[in-house]
This record gives sequence, C-alpha cells and structure tokens, in this order.
Amino acid sequence: MHRKIAVKRCQIRQIGDEVLKNMGKNSSLDILGVTSKRDLNASIDAWYIIFIVCGTLVVLMVIDGIYLISMNHRLREAARLSEQASRAKTQFLSAMSYDIRKPDFCGKDTA
Repeated sequence: MHRKIAVKRCQIRQIGDEVLKNMGKNSSLDILGVTSKRDLNASIDAWYIIFIVCGTLVVLMVIDGIYLISMNHRLREAARLSEQASRAKTQFLSAMSYDIRKPDFCGKDTA
C-alpha cells in the first residue's frame, strides 16, 4: 500500500514538473505538493465548533425574527392610535367651527 502511494506521488510530481516547464519560468502557478486523505480529515473538535457557530446563528435569527414581529405589532398599534386621534381632532374642529359660525346672542331671549 505504501509503495502504491509513493509511486502515485512520484507520478504527480513528474506531471507537476512538466506543467511548470510548459508554463515557463514567469508562471504564477505553484504546485505545493500532495496531501494524503488521512491528513485532510477534520477532527471532531472542529465539527463541534461548526455546530456551535451555526446554532448560535440560528438562535440569533430567531431572536431577530421575534423582535421584528414585536416591532411590527407596535407600529400597527401606533398607526391605529394615530388614526383614532386624527378622527377625534377632525370631529373636534368641525364642532368648534359650527360653534364659531353659529350666532350667539349672549343669552338674550328674543321672545
């Protein structure tokens, strides 16, 4: 098995050398080497960190969603109260306008 890996590494290095010769000396291509599959496996600790970060992001998204729903409810309530106040103002001004235009005889009885 080790001999098979060594032969593959040698073949890959030869291919890399040919590519570099064909590309020229001013090439920006760098072949760094070969890494075995065993070295690429992530440890369990790395997965725990990924799960913690993803879980934290999900919790923050839920909290943000709840906050947005709460703010939307507050804005709707404020709009309803504003509309109610506007109707009360309109009613008050129309009543006052009628009282201002109505002739008042200061309590004198015309009869």
